[in-house]
Amino acid sequence: MAEHDRTWDRDSVLSSTLKGAVAGGIAVWVMEQVDWYMYNHEDSEARRRTQRARPDGLDPAHVMANKVAGVFGTELSPRQPHPAGIAAHYMFGIAPGALYGALQDRVPALGVGRGALFGLGLFLTQDELANAATGLSARPSQYPWQAHARGLIAHIIYGVVTDTLLRVLKGPGRLTKYAPEERAQVRSRRPDRATYEEEDFDDDYRHAPSPRSYAAEGVEYSRH
Repeated sequence: MAEHDRTWDRDSVLSSTLKGAVAGGIAVWVMEQVDWYMYNHEDSEARRRTQRARPDGLDPAHVMANKVAGVFGTELSPRQPHPAGIAAHYMFGIAPGALYGALQDRVPALGVGRGALFGLGLFLTQDELANAATGLSARPSQYPWQAHARGLIAHIIYGVVTDTLLRVLKGPGRLTKYAPEERAQVRSRRPDRATYEEEDFDDDYRHAPSPRSYAAEGVEYSRH
């Protein structure tokens, strides 16, 4: 039984990770639509400041793709947009989604706000810190406030969409720490082996004839 539970748990982690990757990929697309809508409706001066602040005028995903290409002695043409940069952009969302899927059921705090806290954390660690630290973007202070607000909203939407899609993909009957009431309901409908063995023993005991009945039958048989 314990080995079965461990196997089920490994399968559950792998399944949750894959579902998280799928949810993250779709959430990136949704986030991108929202981000572009807000960018196109920003003040023209804010857009120019954002463009000037970006390394070589490239977004972080295309900066990374061009750097990787340079390591191999090649150049991307065009530098942006390019399939390699677009793929890197989606990987920035698929990888965190896969991690969220693996941990969502084991770290309930990640689900606070239906994924909003996750999106906020991703915005702070990735957009505001990691990108600048790795040279994928300029320092946060070089961007206008509109760029920060746009990134914050887009990442919160990413987190909520990822969480929502994971709930749909996992279904209502999952056994998780994230949904203890569902786990309790399923466990209540699944008695363990000891319960079955005890019930079988009680049934056999109740239906077994007593020694006195065997003796009585023996007497009766002897009379014929």
